[in-house]
Amino acid sequence: MELIRRGLEHVARTGELSREEFHPDLIWDTTTFGIGFNLKKCIGIDEANTWLAEWTEGFESWSLEIEEVFDAGDQVVTFVRQHAKAKQGGPEVDNEALEAAALRD
Repeated sequence: MELIRRGLEHVARTGELSREEFHPDLIWDTTTFGIGFNLKKCIGIDEANTWLAEWTEGFESWSLEIEEVFDAGDQVVTFVRQHAKAKQGGPEVDNEALEAAALRD
């Protein structure tokens, strides 16, 4: 649980997944998000970071807050909150999500 918390805290600070906290061959499946664009299964840190940069590039500001981290047996589930303000104006956006991570190595 602490590994996932540290990894998400790094994302919140830098906007990127950390090579120290995440496996180089991670699989990040964004197709389950249900909102957004370019939803796909990212393979590896570089592809995941590219996707995350594309996700946040349209925002004047973007933040990620880790609300809770849960032990769910063979997975870690996190409750996160995103807050963003579009560069082109419009309303500010708040998004709450549960994310599940399965760990190896």
